[in-house]
Amino acid sequence: MNNKLQWELESFQHNSKSTQSLKLSYDLFQESSLLDWQHRQVLSRGFKNMGNTCFINSTLQCLLYTPPLQNIIHRCKKVFCTLCCFKRLFKSSTRIPDDFLKYLPRFSQSFSLGKQEDAHELLRFLVERMERNVVRQIFGGVLRSKVQCLNCHFESEIYENFLDISLDLSDSDLERCLANFCKNEFLDGMNLYFCAPCGVRTVACKQFIIKSPPLILTLHLKRFTNEGKKDMTHVKFPEKLNFQPYLLMPEQSIYELYAVLVHMGYSSRSGHYYSYIKGPNNEWYIANDLSVLKVNLNKVLNDRSAYILFYKKSKVEDVDSDGADISLGKKKGRCLDFKEEKLREIKKMKIRGDGKENRRVKGCDGNKI
Repeated sequence: MNNKLQWELESFQHNSKSTQSLKLSYDLFQESSLLDWQHRQVLSRGFKNMGNTCFINSTLQCLLYTPPLQNIIHRCKKVFCTLCCFKRLFKSSTRIPDDFLKYLPRFSQSFSLGKQEDAHELLRFLVERMERNVVRQIFGGVLRSKVQCLNCHFESEIYENFLDISLDLSDSDLERCLANFCKNEFLDGMNLYFCAPCGVRTVACKQFIIKSPPLILTLHLKRFTNEGKKDMTHVKFPEKLNFQPYLLMPEQSIYELYAVLVHMGYSSRSGHYYSYIKGPNNEWYIANDLSVLKVNLNKVLNDRSAYILFYKKSKVEDVDSDGADISLGKKKGRCLDFKEEKLREIKKMKIRGDGKENRRVKGCDGNKI
């Protein structure tokens, strides 16, 4: 290779690295400009309850103080654009959210004034009514679902977009609920997996994991059954959430709590909603219809009726050096031994091969069981 060609190659490689570095810096700058408040305004306005509209008031407060929704530049000419409505409401001093009370019953039969509804259903409706690109940029993430046959090791992967994550109340700790969401689930017994290469139903393992995390992480605690009955489990949740254990690719990913939507009562169709909001001035408030009062963080973190948790992506250097010890399947010395227990169960099963002897199969990690 002559000197000129060598120089051009080295120059190209250097420029490529510089371009990647600039893109990364620009992406981080974009995230920071969206997630950081541009002012330090005090949260002081509540919304009047117009008759069973507490589920609307509390949901609006959480979204109103989601920084990217106010920082992102957006204009449109739609009759009802929730993002435009949020921006108008944020700048006004009204205590009655007229736009939402007017248009919600028109655009969705699920919501009628005077009737208590599920705040999570309302949240999904409001977010999905925003411009698609805005939604993906702020709330959108990608989830990978993987199924592996334990007989022939065939793998099937599906990638799905998500706007929030619904968690079973499998534990009294949020991080353990997330770990259980991402752990291997064995498909056996009545839930055998049909493996196309094998041509029969076989034992398999299934796992969800996050491929691309969102800017705004919304965690929905599945408190209500299909019949509307409520699970009263007290789920502890942190102010700073290390999301790295639940990601497909190892990367530092820290989230900071900024809003909590709470439901008090015993049914999805009754009770009362209110919310905790971290204002632009970094102070915490409880927004309960018209009442807005300052509270301390301990009160927020110890509310036993949290229903929806809102986290925003945080800079890694902002995390305390003595943050929680979190790892997938383990937390502070407690092991998640579900996989080992299921492996022992499967080891006892007799999986017939050629009719003469039992075949041993491999687990999800490739080890014989």
